[in-house]
Amino acid sequence: MCPSRACTCRRPIALAVPVVGTWAAFLVFGGEFPSPDITSRLFVLHILIVPALIAGLLGAHLAILWRQKHTQFPGPGRTEDNIVGSHLWPTYAARSIGLFAGVFAVIALLGGLAQVNPIWLYGPFNPAAVSTASQPDWYMGWLEGALRLSPAVRLHLFGYTLSEVFWPGVVLPGITFGLLYLWPFLERRVTGDRGVHHLLDRPRHRPARTAIGVGTLVLYFVLFAAGSQDIAAQKFATDIPTVTRVFDVLVFALPLAAMARTWRLCRDLSEADDLEEEKDRIRRRLQGQPDPASSAGPQRPPRPGRSWLRSTLGFVIALTAAVLGRRRRARSGASGRR
Repeated sequence: MCPSRACTCRRPIALAVPVVGTWAAFLVFGGEFPSPDITSRLFVLHILIVPALIAGLLGAHLAILWRQKHTQFPGPGRTEDNIVGSHLWPTYAARSIGLFAGVFAVIALLGGLAQVNPIWLYGPFNPAAVSTASQPDWYMGWLEGALRLSPAVRLHLFGYTLSEVFWPGVVLPGITFGLLYLWPFLERRVTGDRGVHHLLDRPRHRPARTAIGVGTLVLYFVLFAAGSQDIAAQKFATDIPTVTRVFDVLVFALPLAAMARTWRLCRDLSEADDLEEEKDRIRRRLQGQPDPASSAGPQRPPRPGRSWLRSTLGFVIALTAAVLGRRRRARSGASGRR
């Protein structure tokens, strides 16, 4: 990924923020891109601010972990009030040292045997040049895909312009990270479960949560693939608009299909577990053995109702149909004007 292309892509996103976007873009980039100030600012950001944030957040994470302890999967002797696992020393320390040694060995092998970027073949750096088939970094691929698939919708509200970049570049990341931070509180509100839990749920026992998680992962995977639509068009010997239309359909269809399939699969697996437990309970009663339910560890969480999940899926499907219909009418009007 060329640094110049990365900065060129991120500057319009900063400019798309209402009210403060222009000021923020000029503050970060030091004027129009390319600006000589951006080099020194990115240097300080990468060698000072980002490492300090990593160290501070990692320290806070370890402090919270030290105080609240680990979560654990259900098992014999494991409850919400105890921790059954390996000690920090020597077991966990030996595992961590082994992992460090393995990662160090792989990095050393890559540094000595693999050729990543033969920069001597590219010549001197030119900030205005972008290498052929340049693609975004893996952690920015979904944002690139959203920028390529987003419809050209521009609004003018209260004297400010919300450009086409605002929706995929500002709204989508805000919703993404906002839901990540708010999910525990939203689930607590929906399910009414306000207890403190240290035991993990099996995915099959939480079908709604698992279905939403799988659908979200599929959505961002499709967006990630859409970030390389030009490469896909080149490899499949077709034009870019055709690939874009395919991704327009997949970005809605695949997540919904994955959610429905995952929810059904989790329900089937959970019902199979219920059947096996019932068979085992009947077998023990016939043999005169006590019911082990009280000594088998934590009970399975109650199965949530289906009404809120169906309402959510219905809303998503209706919204998808409305967006696709609006796009179809917009394309029809554009072709009629031509």
